[in-house]
Amino acid sequence: MPQKPNSEKDKMARYYRTNENPKAIIAGLGVQEGDNILSIGGSGDNPFAMLTKGARVTAIDKSKWQIKYMNEQTSLIEKRDYTGFMHNRARKKGFPGNQYNYPWEDWEDIFGTKFFTEEIFNIIGENIDLLQIKHSSLLEAIKNNGFNKIYLSNAIGHGSTLPTFRPSRFGNSVRQDMKEISCQLPEGGLIYAASGKTIWDKIEGESNLVIDNQLSSKAIDTGWNPLVFRKV
Repeated sequence: MPQKPNSEKDKMARYYRTNENPKAIIAGLGVQEGDNILSIGGSGDNPFAMLTKGARVTAIDKSKWQIKYMNEQTSLIEKRDYTGFMHNRARKKGFPGNQYNYPWEDWEDIFGTKFFTEEIFNIIGENIDLLQIKHSSLLEAIKNNGFNKIYLSNAIGHGSTLPTFRPSRFGNSVRQDMKEISCQLPEGGLIYAASGKTIWDKIEGESNLVIDNQLSSKAIDTGWNPLVFRKV
């Protein structure tokens, strides 16, 4: 007999704040006005951060609860409710609160991501119309949408791979996933991957992607070892 879902667990977002460094992502992708970026959504923190540079961002997630949470945060940005936005990020249910029981100020210190100042928050608010949020898998969202940059987070290459951001065919290899992603990018297009080394070990010499050493050197994240790939 199938188990009933745990309604309390299933009806909440898992990610309330990023555990990556938004500054590293912005620098690594060289985010700028005119970019059309496809971004893993998660808590929304990193897609929001990219708006500060005037880029157009499409944030995606397979979890409807993450989509609901991102929309809630977007609404607070539109209302310029900085306190509400930051209080949401301090929630202790779900990940990472169930592993790291810190106030949000300490959490920001640990990862060096004191990014969301009130000034930055207001810049995000000015550019919030550049954000689109979609309930979609990565490989579905990328098709024929003219993205020139992709923020993967750890959706591919972290552990085995994370099904949250993948379509139903979980058997794809990292190599095949990256091939499908890169074929949708223009020449010179960029991919930021938190699990970059794992990916590179799988695709080196068998891909139209190379490591952009200059941009990768700017992607400094104490919690991860990101790489930036460029399509050639």
